[in-house]
Amino acid sequence: MSLRSWNKDPFPNQAVHGVQDVVYNAGRIRYPIVVHLSYLENGPKAERESRGAGDFVKVSWDTALDLVAKEITRLQDKEGPWAIYSGTYGWQSSGLPTTRRPCSRS
Repeated sequence: MSLRSWNKDPFPNQAVHGVQDVVYNAGRIRYPIVVHLSYLENGPKAERESRGAGDFVKVSWDTALDLVAKEITRLQDKEGPWAIYSGTYGWQSSGLPTTRRPCSRS
């Protein structure tokens, strides 16, 4: 299998060639996992002292998405929308910076 940019893209990004290596990499986690069984049973009220000491527990995609959605909702309700960082730290995913605005001095 190979990937290529859309033939009508006026500015094709060469980073697309590295995507295949990421998707099919042998080190990729293929299933959602939760590191602590207590978190599955008790959510954010799970004991904090033993975090990281438990086994990984394989869960369904639906369970994983529910856990993430509930935690995002909980954080927003408790701390406000600023508690969730939805940006990037620079070059991510498609290889584009977080903003397309040119860098310039004011």
